Amino acid sequence: MIRCAAVLSLLLAGPALAAPPLSAASDNAAIHDEINAADPTITTPPAPVDRLLAAAELAEARLETAAEPGQVADLLGLTAAARKVAYQRTGAAIHLCQLLTAAERVQAREGLPPRLKAEASAFA
Repeated sequence: MIRCAAVLSLLLAGPALAAPPLSAASDNAAIHDEINAADPTITTPPAPVDRLLAAAELAEARLETAAEPGQVADLLGLTAAARKVAYQRTGAAIHLCQLLTAAERVQAREGLPPRLKAEASAFA
Protein backbone atom coordinates (compact mmCIF):
# COMPACT_ATOMS: atom_id res chain seq x y z
CA MET A 1 0.00 0.00 0.00
CA ILE A 2 2.81 2.45 0.87
CA ARG A 3 4.59 1.61 -2.38
CA CYS A 4 1.41 2.30 -4.35
CA ALA A 5 0.97 5.67 -2.59
CA ALA A 6 4.56 6.64 -3.38
CA VAL A 7 4.14 5.86 -7.06
CA LEU A 8 0.84 7.73 -7.16
CA SER A 9 2.40 10.79 -5.52
CA LEU A 10 5.18 10.82 -8.15
CA LEU A 11 2.64 10.61 -10.94
CA LEU A 12 0.53 13.41 -9.49
CA ALA A 13 3.55 15.62 -8.82
CA GLY A 14 4.36 15.66 -12.52
CA PRO A 15 7.78 16.34 -14.03
CA ALA A 16 8.92 18.65 -11.22
CA LEU A 17 9.73 15.70 -8.99
CA ALA A 18 10.49 13.24 -11.76
CA ALA A 19 13.85 14.73 -12.70
CA PRO A 20 16.64 16.24 -10.64
CA PRO A 21 17.40 19.91 -11.26
CA LEU A 22 19.98 20.81 -13.89
CA SER A 23 23.58 21.27 -12.89
CA ALA A 24 26.50 22.89 -14.66
CA ALA A 25 27.51 19.40 -15.81
CA SER A 26 24.13 18.71 -17.48
CA ASP A 27 24.32 18.01 -21.19
CA ASN A 28 22.24 19.53 -23.98
CA ALA A 29 19.84 16.58 -23.92
CA ALA A 30 19.07 17.28 -20.26
CA ILE A 31 18.47 20.96 -21.07
CA HIS A 32 16.14 19.92 -23.88
CA ASP A 33 14.28 17.52 -21.58
CA GLU A 34 13.83 20.31 -19.02
CA ILE A 35 12.41 22.65 -21.67
CA ASN A 36 9.98 19.96 -22.84
CA ALA A 37 8.94 19.22 -19.27
CA ALA A 38 8.01 22.90 -18.79
CA ASP A 39 6.17 23.22 -22.10
CA PRO A 40 2.42 22.91 -21.46
CA THR A 41 1.82 21.85 -25.07
CA ILE A 42 3.99 18.78 -24.44
CA THR A 43 3.71 17.98 -20.74
CA THR A 44 0.70 18.11 -18.43
CA PRO A 45 1.12 19.41 -15.84
CA PRO A 46 4.19 21.38 -16.92
CA ALA A 47 7.28 21.68 -14.73
CA PRO A 48 7.67 24.93 -12.77
CA VAL A 49 8.83 28.01 -14.66
CA ASP A 50 11.90 28.38 -12.43
CA ARG A 51 13.24 25.08 -13.77
CA LEU A 52 12.64 26.32 -17.31
CA LEU A 53 14.49 29.54 -16.56
CA ALA A 54 17.42 27.59 -15.14
CA ALA A 55 17.56 25.61 -18.39
CA ALA A 56 17.43 28.83 -20.45
CA GLU A 57 20.22 30.43 -18.42
CA LEU A 58 22.41 27.34 -18.70
CA ALA A 59 21.91 27.21 -22.48
CA GLU A 60 22.71 30.94 -22.76
CA ALA A 61 25.85 30.61 -20.64
CA ARG A 62 27.08 27.75 -22.79
CA LEU A 63 26.20 29.64 -25.96
CA GLU A 64 28.54 32.43 -24.88
CA THR A 65 31.50 30.07 -24.68
CA ALA A 66 30.69 27.59 -27.47
CA ALA A 67 33.31 27.63 -30.22
CA GLU A 68 32.21 24.88 -32.60
CA PRO A 69 29.48 25.99 -35.05
CA GLY A 70 27.42 22.86 -34.39
CA GLN A 71 27.40 23.55 -30.66
CA VAL A 72 26.51 27.21 -31.27
CA ALA A 73 23.57 26.15 -33.45
CA ASP A 74 22.34 23.60 -30.91
CA LEU A 75 22.60 26.03 -28.01
CA LEU A 76 20.94 28.83 -29.95
CA GLY A 77 18.06 26.46 -30.66
CA LEU A 78 17.80 25.48 -27.00
CA THR A 79 17.91 29.13 -25.94
CA ALA A 80 15.17 30.02 -28.42
CA ALA A 81 12.96 27.13 -27.34
CA ALA A 82 13.38 27.90 -23.65
CA ARG A 83 12.74 31.63 -23.99
CA LYS A 84 9.69 31.09 -26.21
CA VAL A 85 8.14 28.68 -23.71
CA ALA A 86 9.00 31.07 -20.86
CA TYR A 87 7.27 33.90 -22.71
CA GLN A 88 4.27 31.68 -23.41
CA ARG A 89 4.03 30.70 -19.74
CA THR A 90 4.61 34.11 -18.17
CA GLY A 91 3.77 36.72 -20.79
CA ALA A 92 6.91 38.62 -19.70
CA ALA A 93 8.59 40.32 -22.65
CA ILE A 94 12.01 40.00 -20.96
CA HIS A 95 12.19 36.45 -22.32
CA LEU A 96 11.92 37.71 -25.89
CA CYS A 97 14.53 40.36 -25.10
CA GLN A 98 16.88 37.66 -23.80
CA LEU A 99 16.37 35.69 -27.01
CA LEU A 100 17.13 38.78 -29.12
CA THR A 101 20.27 39.44 -27.10
CA ALA A 102 21.52 35.88 -27.56
CA ALA A 103 20.83 36.02 -31.31
CA GLU A 104 22.58 39.38 -31.68
CA ARG A 105 25.64 38.05 -29.87
CA VAL A 106 25.81 35.11 -32.25
CA GLN A 107 25.53 37.45 -35.23
CA ALA A 108 28.36 39.61 -33.88
CA ARG A 109 30.79 36.72 -33.41
CA GLU A 110 33.73 36.41 -35.71
CA GLY A 111 34.50 33.19 -37.53
CA LEU A 112 31.03 31.66 -37.59
CA PRO A 113 29.65 30.39 -40.90
CA PRO A 114 27.18 32.67 -42.71
CA ARG A 115 24.52 29.96 -42.40
CA LEU A 116 24.68 30.20 -38.62
CA LYS A 117 24.55 33.98 -38.64
CA ALA A 118 21.49 33.77 -40.89
CA GLU A 119 19.89 31.35 -38.46
CA ALA A 120 20.52 33.81 -35.63
CA SER A 121 19.02 36.64 -37.68
CA ALA A 122 15.72 34.75 -37.74
CA PHE A 123 15.46 35.45 -34.00
CA ALA A 124 16.77 39.02 -34.08
